[in-house]
Amino acid sequence: MSTIRTKARELWEENNGNLVLAIFAGVLAVGCFAIFWSQITYVEPFRRSYARISAEGEDQVSVSVRFSELGDAGHPCVLLLYVSELQWEKNEPAAKIEKSPENGAVVWDIPDIQRMQLAFVAFEDRNGNGTLDVNAKGVPTEPCSYSNGPFEVIPPAFAQATVAIEEGLVIRLEPQVRH
Repeated sequence: MSTIRTKARELWEENNGNLVLAIFAGVLAVGCFAIFWSQITYVEPFRRSYARISAEGEDQVSVSVRFSELGDAGHPCVLLLYVSELQWEKNEPAAKIEKSPENGAVVWDIPDIQRMQLAFVAFEDRNGNGTLDVNAKGVPTEPCSYSNGPFEVIPPAFAQATVAIEEGLVIRLEPQVRH
């Protein structure tokens, strides 16, 4: 029995370097495959651009969004526009427009926008980071409002927050979540 163990130990010592080399080659092959797979399945990242919702010709309309009942702190306000449910879920708006409040309100006049379904989110950016901050449950921690609101559950589903864009539409938003 000891000769078998001795023989096994000798084989291990002789081939130890080959085993390490084989493991390294396997890891390298898996890594190369992962890089190759990520390249062939690459999807260009979503670009935040007003061009996705702007229009030319007969389909262009003008929309006005009013976000009111803001405090006197003068924090910048941000309007986010979402075109699809995927953007809504990933929090990747089609457009993001920042503006400072005047007399406790902000009015965004958006010209040349397509007739489509859009969801709007307006918020007071109290910490100046340009994003709507949320807690662990996904509830906003900054004063905000959603189109078609107010809602019992925040944030609402994309379908609940969408608005049909028509000429002269005025959307009035008041902060639903206050802190």
